[in-house]
Amino acid sequence: MSVFPNINYRQCIKKLQKLGFCYIRQCKGSHELWGRDIDKAVTIIPHHGNKTLSRTIIKGILKDLELNIKKFNEI
Repeated sequence: MSVFPNINYRQCIKKLQKLGFCYIRQCKGSHELWGRDIDKAVTIIPHHGNKTLSRTIIKGILKDLELNIKKFNEI
């Protein structure tokens, strides 16, 4: 069984950049829109300082990226 990673904003951004995502724009509040030109995939990442992202947020990001937990942890 795969384990959800305990990652913060910076760690999540590093993984997204390795996948080819780049910053698009600031959304409402402290959220950012990140996208990839290859397949037009987009996701919204909350930027709440150095806090750990919740399991629900990580599940939403993985759903947007169409990745499973195992592949995300390997990045």
